[in-house]
Amino acid sequence: MKKIIFQLLPALMAFMTFAGLAMPAYADDEWTPEKIETLKNEADSGNSEAQKELGILYKDGENIDKDISKSLYYLEKAAEHGNIEAQIMLGEMYADGEDIKTDKQKAIFWLEKAANTGNDNAQYKLGDAYLSDDVSKAIFWYEKAAKQGNCDAQGSLGFLYYDGEKVKKNYKKARYWFEKAAVAPNRRLAGVQQTLGYMYEHGQGVKRNKHKARRWYEEACENRNLPNACKKYESLKRQGY
Repeated sequence: MKKIIFQLLPALMAFMTFAGLAMPAYADDEWTPEKIETLKNEADSGNSEAQKELGILYKDGENIDKDISKSLYYLEKAAEHGNIEAQIMLGEMYADGEDIKTDKQKAIFWLEKAANTGNDNAQYKLGDAYLSDDVSKAIFWYEKAAKQGNCDAQGSLGFLYYDGEKVKKNYKKARYWFEKAAVAPNRRLAGVQQTLGYMYEHGQGVKRNKHKARRWYEEACENRNLPNACKKYESLKRQGY
């Protein structure tokens, strides 16, 4: 049995390298010329993680001459091998027109590949990509991400229903998504907390409750020191709420 395992080990390592599963951690490395050369060799041998990292280096011009065409080349190689981070990065670049011409079709193409793996960040960004042209698809992808706890998607859904510009205004749905985004364990959104404060202060879709309004204004003030939230908090506090 051991003999079979040792015989299979080289093939297994080759597969892992090709798939980007056996990469050293690059994130904290100082990019010396020698390390960049090693990275290039690994990228050119088909390692998707190395391709992604090299694409990022060429994009940012970090210890290497900035070269967007080479950045796209390596990011696309990584993305074609199924590297989700590379797919998302390409989607963002094409959506934002960052260093390249905006191309919504390519943005959606790459973000959809990543979103279909279940990645909530890709689903949220795909919702953003669809928002200007197809709000129903935007909501579909926002909801996919929001149900996984993505607070950006939750906040986006809340503001869609709160503003009522692209969909029918619905304060009940707005509050539902706002309250999820406002207490997200990883990153609470101060703008959402402030809006919840306003909703409770003025009874928008909820029973007017200045105690809850003060609480949400306080959260927003402590979270990001939003001037308006801080003023509202202090005002309600002086009134005894």
